Amino acid sequence: MAGVIRRRALVVLVALGLALAALAGACSSPSGSTSRVFDSAAQDPADLFTIRNDSGLVEGAPVPRAGTAPDGRPAMLFSVPGGGERAEVLPRVPVGREGQEIWVHYVAKLADVPVQTRTWQVILQWHQLADTGSPPIALEVGRGQLRLANVGTHQQSLGPVTANATVDVVLRIRFSQDPDTGLIEVWRNGREVLTDYHPPEGTLLDGADYVKMGIYRDPAIRQASSMAVTRLAIGPTAAAINAPIG
Repeated sequence: MAGVIRRRALVVLVALGLALAALAGACSSPSGSTSRVFDSAAQDPADLFTIRNDSGLVEGAPVPRAGTAPDGRPAMLFSVPGGGERAEVLPRVPVGREGQEIWVHYVAKLADVPVQTRTWQVILQWHQLADTGSPPIALEVGRGQLRLANVGTHQQSLGPVTANATVDVVLRIRFSQDPDTGLIEVWRNGREVLTDYHPPEGTLLDGADYVKMGIYRDPAIRQASSMAVTRLAIGPTAAAINAPIG
């Protein structure tokens, strides 16, 4: 039995490695920017994300599913019960590597999210390839604020947020392990709220960042909550994703 378990674990690790290699290979352009445009609003959301129960992406929560947001738009729906930790998907996009720059438009309708919590609660992240440690780039909700977190400790407020708010942000991200090169700028509701920010730990912690979208939070939070993501667009320029910025 132990041999079977070891073989199955090896298969899972090999499959994960091949998936990450495929994503890395999809990164294009010697200039360091991705040339593909990923836009969840332009296609069936169910076709654009990987949802797995055996990879730690869904823990103590219903599996995310394609559905409809309160305003009638197609959406990816996430919900976590009280004490639940995670309900996430992996967008099928290339990983971010040293020197690459991307633009992101993200729109999510929150529903009864405990925005006053004083512990961690992530709704979008770029995670290092290593399994452990806080991500170099994360959007968090807590203490009444929408925040940008760098490895969990370096926090930048992006303005107040309420329990049933619509989060509408555009991010410009330059990936680098060098804090002087790594860059994040953020627009919220079309207005720039973070300019020329160089995260102290850089925007890369190892060879690449991959995107995880959904709810990931401290299981000590006892309140059930959910959200509907109606757009995740990623491309090489603001114009490529029709970013709504002033």
